Amino acid sequence: MVTGAGEQALPSLDDVSQVTVTVPSKDSRGRLITWTAQVSQVVPGSDEWGEVAPLLAARRRAGAEPLASLPERWVARAAVFRLSPVDAATDDAATEVVASARKDDI
Repeated sequence: MVTGAGEQALPSLDDVSQVTVTVPSKDSRGRLITWTAQVSQVVPGSDEWGEVAPLLAARRRAGAEPLASLPERWVARAAVFRLSPVDAATDDAATEVVASARKDDI
């Protein structure tokens, strides 16, 4: 997750240890699944940054700014956070979606 100048406005992520993430359905825009995530900042220059920043940049749509320069901009004007699941889905419908997805993978 990238937040800061030119990115999504997600104030105070650096002030919390956990957040609730709600993923909408692409079809109905209704809630597909909700989960709790541990929040940690990815530190520029760390091994994790070297792995994560290029992946995030590569997933961006091409715009006016070259994708390769995005991590440099993030260091100067934004922050990158990792959201790691800490519990199971919080409702039965979401649990069924996850269980169904796992069953299909077998």
